[in-house]
Amino acid sequence: MPDLSVIKNLFDFQEFGPTYNKLDPSVNRWWYNKFYANKTKRQTMLRTVRVLSVSSDQTPGKLNLAGQPNVVQPPGYSDTDHTIVRQADRTELTAEIIVGLMKNASKWERMTAGQLIDDKIRAMKRSQYILMEAMIAHMFVYHRINFNNKSQLLLPMVDANTGAISNHANTVVAIDFGVPNTNRGDINDLVAAQWSTASTDIAKQLAAIDKYQMDRGCPPIAEIHCNINDRHHILNNTLVKAWAQADPATSREILTGNFISNLFGKRWEFHGESYTAPVGGATVDMLPQTYALMIPADGDWLRAYEGLEPMDKDSGKNRFQSTSEAMSDLMFVPGEFGYVAKEGGQPPSYWMNGINNWGEAFADPNVPLCGKVFTG
Repeated sequence: MPDLSVIKNLFDFQEFGPTYNKLDPSVNRWWYNKFYANKTKRQTMLRTVRVLSVSSDQTPGKLNLAGQPNVVQPPGYSDTDHTIVRQADRTELTAEIIVGLMKNASKWERMTAGQLIDDKIRAMKRSQYILMEAMIAHMFVYHRINFNNKSQLLLPMVDANTGAISNHANTVVAIDFGVPNTNRGDINDLVAAQWSTASTDIAKQLAAIDKYQMDRGCPPIAEIHCNINDRHHILNNTLVKAWAQADPATSREILTGNFISNLFGKRWEFHGESYTAPVGGATVDMLPQTYALMIPADGDWLRAYEGLEPMDKDSGKNRFQSTSEAMSDLMFVPGEFGYVAKEGGQPPSYWMNGINNWGEAFADPNVPLCGKVFTG
C-alpha cells in the first residue's frame, strides 16, 4: 500500500525525502553494507577530496634530547585527490500520476498515482544501487574504476602475475585508488603456487602475506573473500582434507554445506553477486572467479564520504523576492535523497529526481590485497 500522504506533499522536499529514502528496491547490497553503510561519513561540499594517505614507513622516530628543540618529524603522509561521485537520475511523472495529483482526483486515481510513484522510485533507486555496488566492488578488486563516454561502467585490465593495471580501451574517466601493483597478481611473488592446486601450502602463503603487510606498516589480513565457484578448491586442498578426516565435527560441518570456521586463522566468505555489463550485456561477477580479496579487520584504513548538495526547501518554488529570501530557503543535503520539481513552460512537465553523493578512499593504499590465487 503506497503512502498517499506523499501525493499531498510531493513538491515539499522535506516531506517527500523520507518517503523516497525508505523505499527499498530489494537489491543485494553486500559491498555497500560491508564497506560503506556503517562507516562514519566525512561530509564535504567539494567534488574531490584530498586524502592524507598515512605512511607505511616503519622507521622509528627520533628522541628529543635534553636542551634540544622539538624534533621536526617528516610529514608521514602523501596527498591524494579522490572523487566524490554524484549519481543523479530522473524520471518524468506520467499522465496517470498528474491526474492523481489533481485536487478533484478520486480515491482510486490517487491510489494509482501513489503506486506508480512507488514503482518509479524503486526502479530509479535499483539502477543507482547496482551501480554503487559495482563501483565499490571494482574499488576493492581492481583498485580502479573506469567509465566510457556514455558514463557506462567498464572493466579495467589486471596482469595476472605482476598486478599491473591498465584502463579499458574505451575509458574516458578513470578513478584510481593508488594501490600498488604488488597488492594484485601474485602479491609480490608470495603466491608462487595457486590455491587451486591441492598440494599448495595455503597456510604458509598466508603467513608470508601477513609478514609482508606488517613489514609495510599494515595490519595482517583477517578476512578472505572469494568467488563461490572457487570454494571447492579450498575444500579439496590436501591439508584441509587431512584435517577434516581427522576431526569428525569438521567433516560433518563440510558435509552439511558449511565452511570451516577460522580456517588458517582467517574468516572466509564466498560470493556470487553479479551485475549485467552496460556494454555487451554479459554477466559480470562482482568478485571474479580466480581472485581472492584479502583485508584486515575494520579500521581507519578505509574512509567513507558523503557529498553535500544545496537544495531549496521548497523544490516547487522557482521565484524569490530577494537574494536573502532565496538563501534562507537553501539547505545542504548529505548523501542520498530525492525530490520532485516542475520544469519548462507550457505545457509544464514534472520530474522526480534521485541523487546520491558519495565517495570512498583508502587512507593507506597498501592495505587492500586482491590476488590472482586460483586457476580457472
